[in-house]
Amino acid sequence: MTAFIGAQPFARASRQVVEFTASNNQTVFNTNYTPGLIDVYKNGVLLNTSQYTASNGTSITLNSAAVTSDSINIVKYSSFEVAASVASITYTHNQEVASSTWSITHTLNKYPSVTIVDSAGTVVVGDITYIDASNIIIDFDGTSFSGKAYLN
Repeated sequence: MTAFIGAQPFARASRQVVEFTASNNQTVFNTNYTPGLIDVYKNGVLLNTSQYTASNGTSITLNSAAVTSDSINIVKYSSFEVAASVASITYTHNQEVASSTWSITHTLNKYPSVTIVDSAGTVVVGDITYIDASNIIIDFDGTSFSGKAYLN
């Protein structure tokens, strides 16, 4: 079993620290957050969730008042999704029929870098012509072979 101090991290998460310098007897610190996804530190010491109330998403209330110049740090966590998967930023062209000219239509909508590997797994070089952001022609100067072109 894995244990965490503070909020359990996400596989993909962002972290933001909000710093406060307390006034004497201050108990309320205002910041937007997701309930259950914060850590609260007082003078560098992580507070147990029983030492504060944080349930409304806009303020944290300490059970014991801070004194002048206490450092209160609120660490806010939020999950996020990766905008593009690897599959959408790379493209693999399988050239199954041996040819000295490969015509590739891809969905990357850009002018990608290209690595070409023949059917034996050897990296080869060809003359690459970008027709537009979705079409490439690779010419191998009369040498026909099959293989793969990796675009990214």
